[in-house]
Amino acid sequence: MDHADIAKKLCEKCDVDSTLAYDALERAGWDILDAIIVLEREGVIAPITASASTSDTSPAYGEVRATACEKMTLRDRLKRRK
Repeated sequence: MDHADIAKKLCEKCDVDSTLAYDALERAGWDILDAIIVLEREGVIAPITASASTSDTSPAYGEVRATACEKMTLRDRLKRRK
């Protein structure tokens, strides 16, 4: 995937213009997740939040539980912010 495709994807995901997307991506070494974190820290986009249930009971109808992979991803993102 070339830089233009990555910037376009960031524009779509975060609803930002191409100038902000290119700037954030350049500062993040063209890593889209790091660019999202850059935009969050600068207040350009609202921080992405997630919640997960840690109880052993089955989820109620319509309730979604985070998988172990999603929990690990959130844990990694929180470590990066420190």
